[in-house]
Amino acid sequence: MTNLYWVGSRESDIAHTGTLFHGCVALYGDGEYCLTRRKGIRIDNNIGSKERDDFVLSAIAEIAEKDPDAKFCFYDPSWAYAIPGLEKYRGRILCLNERKHYEKYNNKIEFFEFIRGEVPTFFHAVYPGEACNYGDLCAKFGKRGGAFIIQEPVSNGGSGTFCMERRNAAKVARMLDPKGLYLVSEYYANNIPINIHMIVTEKDIVLFPGSVQVLHAENERLIYRGADYDNYSRIDGALRKKFEAYARRIGELVRDEGYRGVCGVDGLIADGNVYFVEFNPRFQGSTAVLDLALAEQGRPSMQELNLSAFRNDFIAKDFGNRVPYSTYSYIYSENRVFGNHILKNVMNEPLVAQVDKDGYKLTQKLKKNIYMFRIILKGNITSINEDGGVFFHEHIVEPDTRLYRKILKKDRLAVKISLMSLGVKLTERARAFLLDNGGIRPGNNNAVDMNVLNMVVNAPCDISYIRFTPFTIDLGTEKNLKLFYYGKFLTGVELYPLDPLGTKRTTRGVPYETVAYLSTDRLRVHMTNECIYKKHNIGCKFCNIVPCKDPISLKDVEEVVNDYVANSPAVKHFLIGGQSMDQKNGMQTIIQMVRIIRNATKDKRIYVMALPYDEASIKTLVEAGMNELACNIEIFDKKLAVKYMPGKGAIPRETYYRILSYAGKLLPQPGSVRAMLIYGLEPKKSFMKGIRKIVGLGIQPIISIFRPLPDTPLEHLMAPPLMDVYDLYCKAEKVCEKKGLRLGPACVFCQNNTLSLPETDEPLPSLC
Repeated sequence: MTNLYWVGSRESDIAHTGTLFHGCVALYGDGEYCLTRRKGIRIDNNIGSKERDDFVLSAIAEIAEKDPDAKFCFYDPSWAYAIPGLEKYRGRILCLNERKHYEKYNNKIEFFEFIRGEVPTFFHAVYPGEACNYGDLCAKFGKRGGAFIIQEPVSNGGSGTFCMERRNAAKVARMLDPKGLYLVSEYYANNIPINIHMIVTEKDIVLFPGSVQVLHAENERLIYRGADYDNYSRIDGALRKKFEAYARRIGELVRDEGYRGVCGVDGLIADGNVYFVEFNPRFQGSTAVLDLALAEQGRPSMQELNLSAFRNDFIAKDFGNRVPYSTYSYIYSENRVFGNHILKNVMNEPLVAQVDKDGYKLTQKLKKNIYMFRIILKGNITSINEDGGVFFHEHIVEPDTRLYRKILKKDRLAVKISLMSLGVKLTERARAFLLDNGGIRPGNNNAVDMNVLNMVVNAPCDISYIRFTPFTIDLGTEKNLKLFYYGKFLTGVELYPLDPLGTKRTTRGVPYETVAYLSTDRLRVHMTNECIYKKHNIGCKFCNIVPCKDPISLKDVEEVVNDYVANSPAVKHFLIGGQSMDQKNGMQTIIQMVRIIRNATKDKRIYVMALPYDEASIKTLVEAGMNELACNIEIFDKKLAVKYMPGKGAIPRETYYRILSYAGKLLPQPGSVRAMLIYGLEPKKSFMKGIRKIVGLGIQPIISIFRPLPDTPLEHLMAPPLMDVYDLYCKAEKVCEKKGLRLGPACVFCQNNTLSLPETDEPLPSLC
């Protein structure tokens, strides 16, 4: 009888292997033979050390002495050769290839030469460290700027993968061994890093579903933090097929040299091409996720299949194409606040499939770059953007430290964009206080509106991973609401109370909210409750508005508007907008609505948000009393406009430019004519080109940050990175300033869900 023992970094790596293993020797874990439990310390698993070697050797020796039937399987079989003293137990180690295979395949330079000409490779050259200065690399690669990837020949987890650019060139150069050799390549800012597991048998190469790798920039390195299997299935099929063909070819090459068992291939998709990056003759950091999926299919684990490969057993290939999981590991960086925040809230999050603490405790003292714990999640945590890169789910991935520091300093832009994207939680006592004092007025898109730092912000409160948001509203001791960021008090905050008129019905029995609703200080009047595009199944894919079968009556509109004008001091102006109406009859309805509002009030401003109708209609609207107009382009790129807005996107961009320019002549006050634009659904280059275009026409841009909404075709996408949004604001504002404009709208209260800031820091009227 054989008793198998696992040897590796994490005890959780064998969580879904059933009864295959009798025990486990691991650096991280709660088990008897785990370094974390035995000595209460955690070390860097990506770097070999005497501490690691001594512990693994002593644990194996102890087990071998107690259990004469003990055999060992390694996460990384090269440890069996690298750790002094293990040669004594070599006969007890299973699934072990010859030393020469690990020495050759773990050396990236040697492997690079081995597969040269067989598959396209990412790395282009090998240079000594002393030749890796920024100026020389720019000259060698024919570049005037940009960044370069410089990789040590032997390293794990990204610990030896440096990203050099102009700003950090001197620092990275000091981190390199002047006489050591490095693989060097140009860095593609927009890329998709991918990985695939293989098992090499005597007669076959068995491929498993691949994953998108989650690489995090830390300390001038690109560190591996997790994998997204779910999103891999969304990569263009031709690119996946090409990558898998390259992986298979590499598998054939190592098989011909005698290699057997589990291994992994890293690749990169950039500029529409697929490149090989590196070969890993071991299990992968994401194997545990694959094991979970295999267990759910009633299949053997990767560890059991690895044993089968060395026994020359048949391995069935029908594993399916999709693994509906992702994983992310938290590593101790400059502080533990990010990971600990997740761990404190993880048990209440329904999208978390598994938490692997591996012996980690919230109060445990750690050194920098040490593994804390990981989570396995249902669905994807990355999405592929239109620039050809990857967006991360920023509820899961730690915030950019620059943004984190800005928020703690109460930088209004940093606070606003983070609240709009990450949302906010209300404690039970804060919620109870609000319900007892006017209620909570719902905002657009599963959100609430709040006054914070003298600006108005629309923050979601019912989105995926809302439990992980770093923002919390709690009740202070003086019965005032306070906003906290990662548990630290940030500032006071006020939420908008329920609208007293919102629950009323018209004399015909139609709910007021079907006709109009109060949003911050404006009454938003629906022009229609049935989108013409959704009616024909060509609606915008980012919209979650459900069409209503009951048409809006102008009599109901008149009744509701008159009631608000007479009885709601909160209404300062009006917005006519909502779903799209047909071109033939839509404008006539809008014109009549403007007249109804203007008859009810002579001084309040009327803002119309509509499709770009003809010039005569725009002129009639102005004559009827319209003060402001928006025709929302949303997406500049023509092809992507049709992709994401099949109906509305078919309207030529030139039509928008013509109608907006004409309206600007009738409403010459700066900011009276504007266009909403969505950032996150098209390349940055075309977005900024569009900004310059409409600003050049004197049109005020309103930037809406893409927010994936539940129950929409785009709910699986990620919002753009918050730091990118911060930088975009600065760039777009500079474009506007040259033409005497600002990012709109100008109304502080209408800025709630847009990338804009009040022109001044004047206090807002209290809502109390």
